[in-house]
Amino acid sequence: MSNPNSHDIKVLNGLAEGLIDSADGYTEAAAETADVRYRDLFLRRSEERRRIASEVQAAVRGLGGHPED
Repeated sequence: MSNPNSHDIKVLNGLAEGLIDSADGYTEAAAETADVRYRDLFLRRSEERRRIASEVQAAVRGLGGHPED
């Protein structure tokens, strides 16, 4: 039986994937910069993206789906 929320789950999983990818990019940028101010900024952005991705994944579970990693 198909989940009536399958479209929403697919969209949210795509969003979560993008958030996780951007968090990884910010983490990599933080590791590459020598400027402490930028490192802190990039790490904060990475943490923010991961938090939001976690919330989106929770929404997917709430719709009866399986969140993408």
